[in-house]
Amino acid sequence: MASSRISRFSSLSQVLPVIFSRALTMPATSSYNGIAKANAANEDYENAVRTLNTLQSNSQTIAKVRQNLDKYRVTNHSLVQTMGALETIGVQLDTLDTLNIIHVAGTKGKGMTCAFTEAILRHAGIKTGFFSSPHMTAVRERIRINGKPLTTTAFAKHFFTVYNRLKSLKEPNAPYEMTNYFRFLTCMAFHVFLEEKVDAVVLEVGIGGENDCTNVIRKPIVVGISSLGLEHQSILGKTLEEIATQKAGIMKTGVPAYTVGTHPPHIQQLLHSHAATIKCPLHSVPNMDFSDLPNGLGVDDGSVSRSNASLAVHLANEFLLKKHSQFFPATPTEVTSALELKYSIPKNFLPFHVHGLQSTKWDGRFQTIVASNHLKYFLDGAHTVDSTKVALKWFEKVSSGSCLKVLVFNLTGERSSTPLMEPFAKSGLFDVAIFCPLLVSKNWSTPDNWSALDAETDIMEGCRRLLKNWETLQSTSRNMVCDSAESTVEYIEELVRKHQLNANGVTDENQATSVSVLITGSLHLVGTFLSVLDPDRNDENDIE
Repeated sequence: MASSRISRFSSLSQVLPVIFSRALTMPATSSYNGIAKANAANEDYENAVRTLNTLQSNSQTIAKVRQNLDKYRVTNHSLVQTMGALETIGVQLDTLDTLNIIHVAGTKGKGMTCAFTEAILRHAGIKTGFFSSPHMTAVRERIRINGKPLTTTAFAKHFFTVYNRLKSLKEPNAPYEMTNYFRFLTCMAFHVFLEEKVDAVVLEVGIGGENDCTNVIRKPIVVGISSLGLEHQSILGKTLEEIATQKAGIMKTGVPAYTVGTHPPHIQQLLHSHAATIKCPLHSVPNMDFSDLPNGLGVDDGSVSRSNASLAVHLANEFLLKKHSQFFPATPTEVTSALELKYSIPKNFLPFHVHGLQSTKWDGRFQTIVASNHLKYFLDGAHTVDSTKVALKWFEKVSSGSCLKVLVFNLTGERSSTPLMEPFAKSGLFDVAIFCPLLVSKNWSTPDNWSALDAETDIMEGCRRLLKNWETLQSTSRNMVCDSAESTVEYIEELVRKHQLNANGVTDENQATSVSVLITGSLHLVGTFLSVLDPDRNDENDIE
């Protein structure tokens, strides 16, 4: 058994409820870290986030769905409630039909596909709206206009406009339920996009597809399905076939759909069979070689990112073909899909394709943060078995030559940890494994990310269970539990200093010491570390 260093911290199962309660009763002039903020916009934003956090969290919603699965599937409960909420805030489905929507589902890569698609359209001069989940450090990242998260002022304004209209659903005998966290943000996103009069909406599915509340839309311009895998099996189904059927539920009659060409043959056949049944023209997209892009893809692991980018090019081109055909000069009238469009291959890309693909940023996916000449962090929120294997392969390539490799890991939900950790444990690649809760500092997490926490769960005990499981899988690395992202970063920085000591015990920064750190297992974990490693990442977007 490898030597273990487990930090001794008290259980947080009693601490978190206190944190949540305190946040809901704080005066508006208080900030979450105890420092008074004079900026009224920030205060309004913090009030909005506090109020948002009173809604049913994602984990609570999933548990509720799991207990009443037949009801939710048979009655389309989520869609009915979403339509009711939209009606309550004054958004009719006929109005929603006026939005030009690109709807994307999938298990792996749907967010990245959306990011590539949005960037291409934005660089074509299209005013874009983008709704995605989860966020990394600030909930306002989920709703973007022209690639930028809503400002704190805009988020607060739109939030309270929607919330004040929905408060009536809290009354006894209200016709619909008060919205949960994700459904509220979905309705708010539609409200924002209509108010902003965007020309294109890139809409990422939350969970599944058929019964996801984003599927309330009736007339998307084009639909995309990225790579599929096992996920949320207690809700979506135990098998890949059942999950694929749920994802295929976003297809619409007469609406072109595109999917990656990497599905297993039987899944590819299932998708095409479903499409044929509802008369949806479905196309499989071949993987493209982007090596001729002058600066490469903005997000690139060398494999799956290229599949996502290939899908994105076809989604963007289909949208432009349908809504802005002037972008494609001298295109024959018989061209009916993006697959037939000459501009759908790299050698014929137009400038907006190139600039969009090269400029795409998707934090938390194949992301690198250089802390110093001797320390690099690699972040990938891989949270399925297949995606952890991809993350490992990517890390092995980008960390080549490092003298010390560190794994930082956690997961959320009820997923089994063994299949997710096994690729890392069996690789023999890591010298140190650290298991860290979703806390920025001890007993404190950013309020924007409270929806990922469960106040009834001892999160430190969860980390200790991960550690114990890890040690059954391998016995070579040093393993530990840290109490927060801050303490983890401090420990890693101390490792770097120790490895820079020369024979006389003096720090020598000229020593060719390199420490590489992979942070993975959960997008929420990645977001927690981004709060520490890049705390000002959204500041430039606060300028009105």
